[in-house]
This record gives sequence, structure tokens and C-alpha cells, in this order.
Amino acid sequence: MVGSHVNSTSFELLARITILPIRILSSEATEEPEFSAQRLRVKILRGDVDDSALALIFAVAVLSFHDARPRGTSDIDYIERDEWTLDDLCGHLRFWKGSLCLDTDYVRGRMMKTRVTVWPNGVVEIQTTNRHQMASRWIGTIKGKKHLRLASADTPSPR
Repeated sequence: MVGSHVNSTSFELLARITILPIRILSSEATEEPEFSAQRLRVKILRGDVDDSALALIFAVAVLSFHDARPRGTSDIDYIERDEWTLDDLCGHLRFWKGSLCLDTDYVRGRMMKTRVTVWPNGVVEIQTTNRHQMASRWIGTIKGKKHLRLASADTPSPR
């Protein structure tokens, strides 16, 4: 029973972003042989921040976790079919300088290295380290350029 409640809550969060207008403001990227970083700035409507900030953060985290792989010795904790959970969200979420911020490094063996910050004015910043330009792909997925997938292949899509 608890598992189905968690899944329905996850799907509710993801359903909120399906109609969320997102505009890309800028993207700065560094690509070197041993290091990459991206800082993607997008904008949602100021009026959508209260109802959609948490949902957007959750969606980016789901995609980041899904795409993340182990690096170095972190493969000890890595489980391929693992999923990002609401507990993970709560464990990495905080208020920072007036914004709602998710900050991840390694989570259960996955090198996420993703920070998502939502400001009250609707500006959203996604910063990644050693993830190449994945943030752009995640926003494309959220905007509907690809189907958003949560959990396993046999889980129905919220769309």
C-alpha cells in the first residue's frame, strides 16, 4: 500500500510539469577530456513557481538519477534498476538564499553531480559536473521532445 502511494505521488509531481511552459534562457558548457560542466538557465512563469517548483526539481532529479552511472569505486552501491524516490528528494532538498535547491553528488552509487535551483522569480538554474550537456536533454524531455520515463519499462507513463 505504501509503495503505491509513493508511486501515485511521484506521478502526480510528474503530471504537473507536462503543461508547464519552460523557456531556455542560456546554456554555458565546458567540455574537456577529463572534465565537463554545464549551467543551464531556464524560465518558468512566476505564477507557476508555487505549484510547480517542486515538481520540476523532482523531474530533473528523476532524469539525472536514471542517466547517472557509477564512477570509480561507487559501483559497490550501484543497482541498475534502482529508482529516484521521494525520500531521496527530501534528503537533498533545502532552501538556499531565498531559493528552493536540490543538490546531489553521489546517490546510491550513481554519480549525479546535479544541482537544481528554483528562484521565486521563475528562473531555474541546472548545474551539472561531469555529466556533459545532459541538462539540456533533460529539459528537452520535460518539454515533450522525448517521452519521460519513470521507473521500469513496464510502469505506465503519466502522459
